[in-house]
Amino acid sequence: MSANTPEDREYLILKTIEGSEEIGFNQLQKKTGMPKKTLVKYLNGLIKNGTISKHKGQKPNSRVKYTVNFSEHTKEAINHNLKEIEKYHQWYIDTKYRKLNTFPHYLQELAAEYYQNMISYLFYNIPSYKFGIKRLEEILEKEKVLLDKEFKGKNRLRLLQGCQEVHFYLSGNGSDSIYHAADRRNPRTRDEIQIDCVNPHMLGMGTQHKEEKKLFGIPLVVPIGMGAYQRDFRVHQIKDEKTKNLFIELADEYDKLSQRLLTIKYRLAGITGAYSFEPKTTDDDFFF
Repeated sequence: MSANTPEDREYLILKTIEGSEEIGFNQLQKKTGMPKKTLVKYLNGLIKNGTISKHKGQKPNSRVKYTVNFSEHTKEAINHNLKEIEKYHQWYIDTKYRKLNTFPHYLQELAAEYYQNMISYLFYNIPSYKFGIKRLEEILEKEKVLLDKEFKGKNRLRLLQGCQEVHFYLSGNGSDSIYHAADRRNPRTRDEIQIDCVNPHMLGMGTQHKEEKKLFGIPLVVPIGMGAYQRDFRVHQIKDEKTKNLFIELADEYDKLSQRLLTIKYRLAGITGAYSFEPKTTDDDFFF
């Protein structure tokens, strides 16, 4: 890694210290390749702002050692997530077609790591957030070089479209999760958070139809990217007004019963401490 800016030099020092167990000054200088005066300057700055610590052993001739002031939890999270990303990376590099198909989901994994670092920024400490983000930037720069070499023309367009589809799913899922989470009347359990993230969609035909009619009068067309979709529900396909009204009435009743059943399910999960999804299948064991 070339360290041309102050930020890059700080990152290189942090990365080297974090990757070694209590590294000393001489070893640190050798691994970073920095001049002694430059390294001393940056180390003093990192010590002053609390990013790293310097300490000596108990013996009089003990050498100075440096450690990064990340919590053990944060260190474990960064190292674990980066190892997981590296593991998945190995799954798609053997063929171009496999990489074409899986790369959008590889970016999805990197997005999850970014989320983890944002949590660090908010609840742990800023240095570990900056450290994690720089690592992600480093990974992405390497991937960009590889993508530029491997994909051109139609394949590059397919790769872009695949990434956009995953992004649309992620952003849509996030919006839906906010909607479901906002509907809670008390703090959520972990099980409820997982359910809100997965977003089990209720039938919702009656309520959605009435709200749409009240707000817009007609089905709404919303542009997305280069295409568009129409907010259309099954109720619109019923031509007979009497049948349509019956459908809406039953759908509204279904909405109310469904919400009630979900509430009961959450309460049961809270009482028993059990996972509130249905019993796992053999395939599910891979994920949990």
